[in-house]
Amino acid sequence: MATSLQTLISLLSATAIILTVATAKRPPPKETVSFSYDFHGVQPSGVTLQGDANFPSQDSYLRLTKTDYSGNAVELSVGRVLYTKPVPFWGRRGKASFESTVKFIITPNTNYEYPPADGLVFFITAPNSTVNEPGGSFGVFDQSGKNPLVFAVEFDIFINEDFDPNYRHVGIDIQSQVSSNTTAVDDAIVGQAVTATINYDAATNLISVRGSAGGKAFEVSYVYDLSSFLPEQVQVGISGATGGLSAIHDLISWSFTSTMGRKKHN
Repeated sequence: MATSLQTLISLLSATAIILTVATAKRPPPKETVSFSYDFHGVQPSGVTLQGDANFPSQDSYLRLTKTDYSGNAVELSVGRVLYTKPVPFWGRRGKASFESTVKFIITPNTNYEYPPADGLVFFITAPNSTVNEPGGSFGVFDQSGKNPLVFAVEFDIFINEDFDPNYRHVGIDIQSQVSSNTTAVDDAIVGQAVTATINYDAATNLISVRGSAGGKAFEVSYVYDLSSFLPEQVQVGISGATGGLSAIHDLISWSFTSTMGRKKHN
């Protein structure tokens, strides 16, 4: 009897040890944030509009930059839409990977004589962010063209000779309006709907952008650890801007999903 009891106790102890080890090795649970918005005629819940962002009518998309009574774009205008809640980006559970898809159209004025400007950006920054400079700073960078807490993907339709390549482009911006890498898109992102998907893989730090407009495809990538300068909690948004020249910036739809569940390496 004693031998049987001792055997049972030994078996229970071994089982407890196995369960403890299995529990200790179990990875932390993943944390996901996901949303999807169609912007047509009314502001959906869960987003914050800043600056000149507005819905001109019930039949319009979200207009990020201001237009006058004739429907023509106004100079020096900035408008942004933010997902209102902060998004976990790194911490005890690891680093976040994300995917975001934006669909928009940038339209020149009907009577324009000059090149349209300036473009639209998807951006990630610190919570409680406010509108910054217009023009080539896209409402997210300061007068010097920098912001230490901003990652952005720019869809740039105007060539600023001081800091842009000599072509309309999609660029990956790390803390600066001077893109770390770009791809030429020529006229593809002007006057027709653009769909672009931005991915970030926290395991490899690979940032990739793939999109299309009017039958033309584009792609650009860059490797950078975004958790090295972005805070643990971030805010995600879309911004459009005009400068000394202008265009109409309409946001059609926007989706975003981030998943955090991998250990952050120092």
